[in-house]
Amino acid sequence: ASEADWAVDAVDVDGKSGRWLEIKQEIDVEGEPKHIAKALIPSERLKAGESPLDHVAKAWLKKGDTEPKEITDFKGDEAGLLRLCLPGALKDAKKLPEEVIDSKLGKLECAGHTGTSTFETGDQKFEITYEDRLHDKAPFGVVSSRMSFKVFRNGQEATGTITLRLVEVG
Repeated sequence: ASEADWAVDAVDVDGKSGRWLEIKQEIDVEGEPKHIAKALIPSERLKAGESPLDHVAKAWLKKGDTEPKEITDFKGDEAGLLRLCLPGALKDAKKLPEEVIDSKLGKLECAGHTGTSTFETGDQKFEITYEDRLHDKAPFGVVSSRMSFKVFRNGQEATGTITLRLVEVG
């Protein structure tokens, strides 16, 4: 299992409201260095039914102690955490009963939904089941997200879980 945090800041994107979304992977995965991914996305694209990665204004990825590198390909490997955390519309989407989530914004009664997404990069295929908890007080709606994934590569299957939680609003 892995845990990551995300933070969101409001800014201007070509005269419209936008948000910097920062996702930080805190736990090393298979010897990979810790990652920080940051993307500037128009606020209107950070809602259900949208595909935020299709509308990124700017994005960066920092691996370990290396200098941040601009991300320009959101379908390939360099999109990393952003592709995983911003899948767009989910297949087989279903609503979940409300649940109280303790967050940076306090204890919130959060609606939920679940669904799946699949994508391929290089020689890997990903199958991910998402369980998101939502509330209007969160800057782009998501208070927490749990992703259970399967990765298929060279005839091998690996599984895991990533849990995200809102840790900062600025």
